[in-house]
Amino acid sequence: MSEGTETSTGRCPLAGVRVLEWGDFAAVPFAARLLADAGAEVVKVESPSGDSARRAGPFPGDQPDPDRSGLFTYLNRGKRAVTLDLATDPGVNRLRRLLEGADVFLHERPSLVESPLGVDGTALRKVNPRLVVVSLTPFGERGPRSRDRADDLVISSASGITHATPGYPDYAQDLDEEPPLRPNANIAELTSGLVAATGAMLALHQRDHTGVGLDVEISKQEALISMLLWDLGLYTFGGLILGRRRIRGRQAPNHYLPVADGWAAIVAYRDYHWQTLVELMGSPEWAADPRFASPLARGEHWDDLEPLLLSWLLDQPKRAILDRVQSRGIPSAPALTIREAIENENTVARQFLVPSGIPGDTQGRLPSDVYVVDGLRRETAASAPRLASDDGGWKTEDERRSTEHGRRTLDVGGDWADTGNESAPVAQSDHVSVARSPSEPRADTRARADTRVRADTRSAPTGSPPRLHSVLRTQHSVLPLSGIRIVDFGQIVAMPLAGQWLAMLGAEVILVESRTTGLPSRAFAPFKGEPKHETSNIFNQVNRNKRSCTLNIRTAQGADLARRLIATADVVLENFSPGTLEKLGLGYESLREAKPDLIMVSLSACGSDGPWRNFAALHSGIIALSGLSAVTGYEGGHPRIIGAILPDPIAATYCALAVLQALYVRRRTGQGQDVELAMTETIQSMLPEVILEYTMLGREPEQIGNRHPFKAPHGIYRTRGEDRWVAISVATDAEWRGLCRVVWELTAEGGRTTDGVTGRRGDGGRAGERAGGTGGEVRLGGDRAGTPLDDPRFATLADRLAHVAALDAAIGAWTMGQEAPTVAAALQRAGVAATVVFNARDILEDAHLAERGFIVTDEHPLAGPIPMTSIPWQLHGLPPLDLRHAPVLGADNGYVLGEILGLTPEEIAQLESAGVVH
Repeated sequence: MSEGTETSTGRCPLAGVRVLEWGDFAAVPFAARLLADAGAEVVKVESPSGDSARRAGPFPGDQPDPDRSGLFTYLNRGKRAVTLDLATDPGVNRLRRLLEGADVFLHERPSLVESPLGVDGTALRKVNPRLVVVSLTPFGERGPRSRDRADDLVISSASGITHATPGYPDYAQDLDEEPPLRPNANIAELTSGLVAATGAMLALHQRDHTGVGLDVEISKQEALISMLLWDLGLYTFGGLILGRRRIRGRQAPNHYLPVADGWAAIVAYRDYHWQTLVELMGSPEWAADPRFASPLARGEHWDDLEPLLLSWLLDQPKRAILDRVQSRGIPSAPALTIREAIENENTVARQFLVPSGIPGDTQGRLPSDVYVVDGLRRETAASAPRLASDDGGWKTEDERRSTEHGRRTLDVGGDWADTGNESAPVAQSDHVSVARSPSEPRADTRARADTRVRADTRSAPTGSPPRLHSVLRTQHSVLPLSGIRIVDFGQIVAMPLAGQWLAMLGAEVILVESRTTGLPSRAFAPFKGEPKHETSNIFNQVNRNKRSCTLNIRTAQGADLARRLIATADVVLENFSPGTLEKLGLGYESLREAKPDLIMVSLSACGSDGPWRNFAALHSGIIALSGLSAVTGYEGGHPRIIGAILPDPIAATYCALAVLQALYVRRRTGQGQDVELAMTETIQSMLPEVILEYTMLGREPEQIGNRHPFKAPHGIYRTRGEDRWVAISVATDAEWRGLCRVVWELTAEGGRTTDGVTGRRGDGGRAGERAGGTGGEVRLGGDRAGTPLDDPRFATLADRLAHVAALDAAIGAWTMGQEAPTVAAALQRAGVAATVVFNARDILEDAHLAERGFIVTDEHPLAGPIPMTSIPWQLHGLPPLDLRHAPVLGADNGYVLGEILGLTPEEIAQLESAGVVH
């Protein structure tokens, strides 16, 4: 890494913050670990049988050992642990005492009142008023599906991610033969954890405003839907349900194509990229054909162009393509294997992978922290707590100073309780997030104020942004980021989305853009209305609540005005190519001279240093270069592109988290930060198991479709209707018996149908309930006799894993005659994780999401009313969110240049005439 001075603020922005974690497997532990990476003291509450990730591996030498699991180590490094039997009063009492000393409580229970803890966040704050309580559950704490079971497959499917995979510019050749697809990694779980860590930081900021904690509610489904920008935009702006369908791009080439030794994302639709690619191909005669003269012409005649392009690509190895296209600035990339993704010169130079920390392992490597702060990679702890360990609860002051190696501890207040240890055996977890049905009605049914919104039907002044108001009034007077000003140079999707979320939560975000750059963020089709630079689907999804100032920073006057604007701001966001702002005199070192406490967050494809620092890539290139495509694909097939342009929103969430952490420590120290991230590394942070599998055991991941090494059945199965599917995941023999009962019941009844697809608005989200009654206890008679599952090859989990192809065929033959919502609802009542595979329309019409206030209407003055998603955090007790549509180009020039910078109307007019304001 580049040289720099290490500071306590860079390494430990959350020093002094105490986090209590009560969650199993991946999502909640990853959220807590991200806070631990930032310096928080994390205590993990674990049952005597241990977190289920301890049994997931990979293990050194393939020898299972709960203290040597690679996944567990990655998710829990840097934590302390206490072992509690929460089926006993002593265990529960100790948990309550630990909460007396916590700042943040992360858990996965849909109702704390119905959990062993027996009290909610409000009751906890009577003892510890500053406590932040963050719940992360499959479908949220309320709504028709709040008690449904889910694992990574089910969340990926309920959020539309699997329906969108393979995704643009990849596509399925046959929708029936290539079903919705999940990567062979826990992407949904870890992404949910990232969103939860961000929610915890939002609540800590709110606590700084009010002095008291609050409850944050996060649905994993909503967290992942927040990432589905591309598919939702195509439907709401263009009426297209894309999924895995082939889409004829308006401009070409922007395609996923075979090469000599693999596949590559070839992105060269802009004319200057295309002409450069033509030169690399040796300027063949066919390239001068008028049919290929423009991006739109190439798109229209793609069927003619593709074989000509393949005649060159199929002779080119991946490495040659990478070197040639990137050396000429073409944002294309080959699909790298895991070995190629982690052993290349850039990953090595940036020191992103670190020793695993697994006892006895000397070869394995795992992703480190994604943040480079003030020129140095932020260090992370290596070890994870051992099974049945007890670290005695919170650290003493001496222990904290020792851990921080003399760095200053930030006192956030609170009284720390001294506790003892009690433990006893409990049942083993099954890797599935469970929302158990209570035997009695919920005790916490009172209404709670939250930040979800509904449109205000009152008329607003002409030309003013629409206001959306929460249903209930609240006790807090400000939003978490009220009073923060952010200058946003974000381009396309990733950084603009980070800025949007910060704007929705109270920050004033000023988008600096200019017609001279071609307005790339406003250029993506489909469009809805005129003019097109106001009505792009992507722009309007990631720039809500912002102001727009058209400033040409490539002119000396424009750069000077930008510098003056930044001097009034707290944060700068940018994702230009590395070095761009420095060339304009707007680099961090220059800016901090006028604003010493400035925070800048920069994002690039492969990092701001290292051999690949000048590489350019869109989402498909990031997927290819990071190795994510290597873990996505059908059995025996080639690497595929995950849908939903997923790298961009994941990177956006990491950027938002970086801003929140930097602001949090600045409030305590007065120091700013220069934070840098690489998109490839943010994606690799989601792939710990496959990276360790290769570095420790020498094995590349296999293309396995939707199958799972420890669960069977675990797949997505065709049902009645065009491109309609159901996801089913069975982890235990008890769940298998539940599946068999449902198959018997629905087969005996002939497969009753339902009116809806996913339980649309108007039926309370319970479409398909009549398939097996409405009670909490399943009463489905019979056995598997006479059903497709009546086969000795499926008797045990080991048997099913050994005969998984036959098992999938048997289940698929049965589901073909069923309605997806009927199957999913019946399986959930039988205790089996299952869901309809959602597409974009299903999401926007879903009764559960509507009841939770997640779907809102954006009233755009030119594009009209557009259904969109709200934020993925329900911050209970906050004031109403004031959601506004994305800004009209230059709509706030008068405010920014006049009110903030003090220019007169005459001066502004002169700048417009000179092309500085343009």
